[in-house]
Amino acid sequence: MTRRQLLLMALSALPVGAKGALDLKRQNLLVADRLDRSRASGRLYIIKPEPVENEKQVRAHPQSYFRRHPIRGQARLADADTDRLLRALSKSLRRYSNGVSWCFDPRHALRLERNGVVEAELLICFECSELIYFAGGKPMRGYLNGGGQTFDEVAAAYGLPSTGR
Repeated sequence: MTRRQLLLMALSALPVGAKGALDLKRQNLLVADRLDRSRASGRLYIIKPEPVENEKQVRAHPQSYFRRHPIRGQARLADADTDRLLRALSKSLRRYSNGVSWCFDPRHALRLERNGVVEAELLICFECSELIYFAGGKPMRGYLNGGGQTFDEVAAAYGLPSTGR
């Protein structure tokens, strides 16, 4: 039996009243599974938490923004470092399912590419422990428990600016 079949079977056996918590847990597990299966190369971004509202400005300088957030620094990652960050996120997603977000001021972002095609993009806020996973279709939210230190260590190794949190 596959992991997905086991998950669906377990979710169908729970009472309806737990649906909200189950939806959060399910979404965490779906994002974690996608990260586990990814064989993409990564680019790490340090971004400003406040998105730019001026669409004209974003269109004029798209290389300066990640999902409307001004880029403070970026680095193409070695495959080992991409794997390290994806493992840290996956582990963090599997440990947490509370789904309480206070701020969502993302300071980290990650773009996953395979053969020159964007596979996924993630906005990550370690302050409120939330991420948004963009990969075609509707974005998915995930709720984290840790992982920020790993991101900060990798960012520092590539000479990226501190997030200031």
